[in-house]
Amino acid sequence: MAKIQTIHPIASISGAIVKAESTYFRTRNGKVHVYKVTRPFEGQPSEQQNAMRQDFGACVKQAGIILRTPELREEWQLRYNTYLQDVQTHPNRHKKPSSTLRGFIISQLHKKP
Repeated sequence: MAKIQTIHPIASISGAIVKAESTYFRTRNGKVHVYKVTRPFEGQPSEQQNAMRQDFGACVKQAGIILRTPELREEWQLRYNTYLQDVQTHPNRHKKPSSTLRGFIISQLHKKP
């Protein structure tokens, strides 16, 4: 017999619905949050901001490659499972634990020098 899992139409939402309203949605840990931007930054980004954005973009791109490659995904899944066990055993060591495999991969890649 088939197993059916229904998915809520907006179980995961991110970004702006109407940019002119400056209202943004994002999903974190399974909860949808709505933000209203009242004073957006309109200046030029600093060199450090540009460097951080470039680095983060590279980490996101690499995480996508890892998740699409079965061997790499399996290796990272094992690392993530070990990490989750450590989080459960020692919750005070981890202030903001990663709740998804993708988030874990990005955080680990970002930590590397």
